[in-house]
Amino acid sequence: MATPADLPAVRALWDANTSWGTITDSMWQRYAVDPPFCGVTISLAEDDAGTVVRSFVFLPQLVSVNGRKVIACRPYAPVLSEAAQSRHLNPMTHRIIAMYLHTAAAAVSAGRWYVSAND
Repeated sequence: MATPADLPAVRALWDANTSWGTITDSMWQRYAVDPPFCGVTISLAEDDAGTVVRSFVFLPQLVSVNGRKVIACRPYAPVLSEAAQSRHLNPMTHRIIAMYLHTAAAAVSAGRWYVSAND
């Protein structure tokens, strides 16, 4: 999982592989350092050289489950570097799916509920 020290690597991956614009210092402060509810969860994967080649952001969200308010982690913004992309006949073997499942399991073990992207 990402730490504040990972911001330059996350920013570089985001800038090089998306058209969404850069992650500004104020965005990082708002969502990762001082977020509402709890911190953002960012799953990272590195290549053999230690370069971040994949990231998957999960944002905290307040939801109601049977009338009880709980904090959920909502998947948002998976990013793969061009070098990390590959074709899979079975979508469940895709690297982003593996990151999704890993991060969801970590969220559940940390006591957070999990919400799918379509909820």
